[in-house]
Amino acid sequence: MDLKDLEWIEKYRKGELSEKEVHQFESRLLKDSELSEFLELTSGLKTAFESKMALELKEELKNSSIKSDENKRMGSIFWVSVAATITLILSACIFLFFQNEKTTEEVFLAYYEPYPNAVAPVLRGEEKSNIKFDLYESEKYEEALIYFKEKEDDVSRFYTAQCFIATNKPQAALEILLNFNEGSEFHEASLWYTGLSWLMIGERNKAKQVFENLSSSTTIYGKKANQLLEALD
Repeated sequence: MDLKDLEWIEKYRKGELSEKEVHQFESRLLKDSELSEFLELTSGLKTAFESKMALELKEELKNSSIKSDENKRMGSIFWVSVAATITLILSACIFLFFQNEKTTEEVFLAYYEPYPNAVAPVLRGEEKSNIKFDLYESEKYEEALIYFKEKEDDVSRFYTAQCFIATNKPQAALEILLNFNEGSEFHEASLWYTGLSWLMIGERNKAKQVFENLSSSTTIYGKKANQLLEALD
């Protein structure tokens, strides 16, 4: 969204768009969930404020029967103008809030790094292990995935999840990462990448819950989790 969108929303509410423009705007609303939610939210505020102003105006008119018809008319115009001004200010504030809040995708991209190859040197005697980690280090994740999926040990499962994240398959990664228990050497790392996977999907609250649980850790993941939580707030 940008300031141009605010102008379109205001004209749409006031019925100032042409038939073609209305069709274009409503087509965009169907595709742009952020714009649609913003319109719904600010429309609700507008209705609430106008209702409040209408009630106050009615009460004032009851108590001011000696005023001339002209004064009443001017008072009505004044309050409607106030309501419109307040609505516009609130719309701008909400717009700026949405603009300042980082998206889950932005936070993910700022903090995501593939887990390093910390296992291959120990497994140099096994030919296939050599191949899969060489492919992994070369960022050939789809090819590495074929080898990692051949086994069900913690190492293979963890790196399988890494390949899924790297190839934009966070849901598949979560199905693996959520099953690492506290006794696993990959427990905290799996929590970190679980949180990142939730961010990829857009599940801000689920991601925050994971990082909040991880934030009390004294390891590097605890420090990183606290930093990421600040970025989410």
